[in-house]
Amino acid sequence: MGVQNPPLGTEQIKEGHSTGLTMTDLSYYMATEKQRGFVESQFTLITPVLDFSNTRQDYLSNVPDSKGIYLICGQLAEGADDTILRVYVGKTTNLQNRIKDYHRSFQVYCPNDRKLAFFQAWLQKYSKDWKLALYILRCAPKDLSAAETKWIKTLDPLVNATNRADTRERRAANKSRVEKVFQTHFTSFFQARVKSQC
Repeated sequence: MGVQNPPLGTEQIKEGHSTGLTMTDLSYYMATEKQRGFVESQFTLITPVLDFSNTRQDYLSNVPDSKGIYLICGQLAEGADDTILRVYVGKTTNLQNRIKDYHRSFQVYCPNDRKLAFFQAWLQKYSKDWKLALYILRCAPKDLSAAETKWIKTLDPLVNATNRADTRERRAANKSRVEKVFQTHFTSFFQARVKSQC
């Protein structure tokens, strides 16, 4: 049956849990009553606390190797509030391996794997009360892509890229900056390889 899902809280958005970023700033990404109902009825809680700064990953041994749609939610520490933040939806054929990927130190060949660690650090800069919880909806591999699209559209999580989240111009500028950093890195690597044979 998995871990019993805790109640996903009320609609109320409270102020004062953070400095700089307020709960009102995050209000669009707070789960509505309908969205909480979807999660409670269809997803299973796997672990109530993820720590993407822990690159040892030893605490992930109880995460199953299930196939399905995984959901990461922000939850305030017990007793602080019961608000739920919609963070990220993804698909996987092995949940434990996918979550371990997000815990690895930065790798040039897959920088996207650090996005949740970057997000967690950004969120906790404003309030240490925020914790990230992991849920899963098990489904067959053939259904993963369609199910991921459905749940991204249904929940519209903060970290999943959407057209509304950024302008086309800003995305193009960011892509260009990242591309230049990688070009510098690989050019340096090529030069070092050639010089090592001289």
